[in-house]
Amino acid sequence: MKTMYCNIVATILFVTASLNVNAGVIINDTATFEFGYDFEGPQDRYLTSAQDNEGYFIGELSYDTITFGESFKGQTISDDGIFESLSTLNASSLELQTNDIAKDNIAVVFTDNAGQAGVYGGNDNMPGTGSIAMLFNDTTDIFQFMLFDGNFGEFSINFYNDSAKLLGSFTQTASDYTLFGYKVESGDRIAGVTITNKDQGGMGIGFVYEEKIARISEPQTVILFFLSLLMIFQFTRKSR
Repeated sequence: MKTMYCNIVATILFVTASLNVNAGVIINDTATFEFGYDFEGPQDRYLTSAQDNEGYFIGELSYDTITFGESFKGQTISDDGIFESLSTLNASSLELQTNDIAKDNIAVVFTDNAGQAGVYGGNDNMPGTGSIAMLFNDTTDIFQFMLFDGNFGEFSINFYNDSAKLLGSFTQTASDYTLFGYKVESGDRIAGVTITNKDQGGMGIGFVYEEKIARISEPQTVILFFLSLLMIFQFTRKSR
């Protein structure tokens, strides 16, 4: 009997510890893709007076539940050839920063793919070679987008929680007109994303989609598990 109690306690402690592990973000390309913001609605939905004739913005670009910038405060931007790279994020919260020079900031431009419009990071008047940062109005479990104008180079994507902690980082092939999906397997939700690339000619993103999934809280999960173990114990005791 004493051994059974010890086993139950040990199991509860193990499950509780496991639930507190932050599993972070995983690639989820096999999920059903939901077509999100296409940046092609009525112009007054996303175009502002700060945008110049070539599509560049001065300041942030807000579109429904996502705001776009060049990076997060606490990151240093450096040139890597014609491309921009971002340093490790050193902050305790997420706050967007933009470039005062429009052509080094972000742009909404039309692509070669049937006239689709996407968001491109600018660097020295070369849209698509600069960094992009996204801050969500609310944290999310699912993030998806379509990549535009890829030439099979590489892009890197980083995910952060609302305390600016890195949840996951991936480097993938920038294949043109391809859907990319990610989800939180467990732990903290996504609050912000950065994307940089080294793809010949640069790349942009469109059809951005995010979704928050209802969860059972960790304390509730532990309680349910404990009750299940208690029922098993009671059954085992009666069967003796």
